[in-house]
Amino acid sequence: MLIREMKLGDSASVTKTVTETDVYLFAGITGDLNPAHTNEVSASQTQFGGRIAHGILGAGFISAVLGRGLVNTMIAIGIVNIPVFARTVRASVISAKGLEYVQNAKSVGVRTGAILIRHISPNVVAPFTVQATLALSSAILTEASMSFLGLGIQPPDPSWGSMLSEARTFMEQAPWMAVFPALFIIVTILLFNILGDSLRDVLDPKLKL
Repeated sequence: MLIREMKLGDSASVTKTVTETDVYLFAGITGDLNPAHTNEVSASQTQFGGRIAHGILGAGFISAVLGRGLVNTMIAIGIVNIPVFARTVRASVISAKGLEYVQNAKSVGVRTGAILIRHISPNVVAPFTVQATLALSSAILTEASMSFLGLGIQPPDPSWGSMLSEARTFMEQAPWMAVFPALFIIVTILLFNILGDSLRDVLDPKLKL
């Protein structure tokens, strides 16, 4: 069960990060040449996230349109969380391109693609990795909530949210049916948050100063 939930969270994170990562890497590196375009992309992405709502409500709506099931749940969670990764990548790129060695590389005529790969991308890896780790816990919680409400994964496929929903009927006779799925959700989310904080401490060069 834990492996399945982790796969769901990981797949949802991949779904919501692949497209916007490439877009915002290039938008960020060229922002000084065309800042209006960069801001336009960011505003559009943020407005898109606002239109479909946020978190469980947005994912539940999308899942209701696409239909219940594992794949549609991953797609719904991925779409809702796109703005989170978009802002993370864009902010990291804008911050990195202002560094002195990046400006020096531009002044001597280094191509944008080379600057992007050699100087910008390494500075994006740390916050991106931390955000991806934290997104796993968010995806697991969102999926469990959707399955509890009947919008996500449904039996016979296993889901902690579905287990909690079924356990409501037997709360007086067998309360442990609800305790253990809830406990596993809490512990798993806590562990992923701890992992994310640990990765931030290890990967963030500012914390090493």
